[in-house]
Amino acid sequence: SGDLDIITVVPRKDVTRVKGDSRYVYQEVPGLRCYELRINNSKPPFDNVHLRRALAFAIDRQPIIDSVFFGIGTVADSLIAPTQGAFSARTPVF
Repeated sequence: SGDLDIITVVPRKDVTRVKGDSRYVYQEVPGLRCYELRINNSKPPFDNVHLRRALAFAIDRQPIIDSVFFGIGTVADSLIAPTQGAFSARTPVF
């Protein structure tokens, strides 16, 4: 029917189209979704903590957001979102 009251998650590929349509009000709010890369650190070479830290620092996260997530999102520095009560900006990532 063309009617829409609310949608909680707009697919990232459709955000530009939704934002450009005057029939809709698009609002972006921080969420709890977090994507991560997991490795098996019980086997070489990832059993070496220094190598794991180097790998973590070597990954440029913004281009991943830009290309995979259509530029929607922020680079997380914690698994706890800044909007959550347990978040602390002083907790180091690595």
